[in-house]
Amino acid sequence: MRFAAQSPDWEVAYEAAIENSRLIYRPVGNEAVVRRARLDPIPLSEYLRAKSSGPMILFEQDAVVIHPGLMLKPERDLPPFATGDLQVVDWTGVDVRKESQGPGQDTDSIQARMFSR
Repeated sequence: MRFAAQSPDWEVAYEAAIENSRLIYRPVGNEAVVRRARLDPIPLSEYLRAKSSGPMILFEQDAVVIHPGLMLKPERDLPPFATGDLQVVDWTGVDVRKESQGPGQDTDSIQARMFSR
């Protein structure tokens, strides 16, 4: 995959590739240098491989590659939850506008009903 590191004044081409089951970054031509406060400058290709700074690469259909080169792609044809496992809750006696039991442990709250289940 080709991409560019750029500023308003310059642009440096890079590529990301999979080699030996690892995602690596290398310059296509010149190498950019990352300068950090109180640390030595390092090549951008090395900075991108670092555990704390590896980029997230976004693809179509919500697929992403995250450090250290893991591709994640959600299965869109799965339902968001098993609808057969849903249960109807009887809210009789519950003030559905009162979410928390509060310090008084109100038994007519949503939280109390769910704790009792």
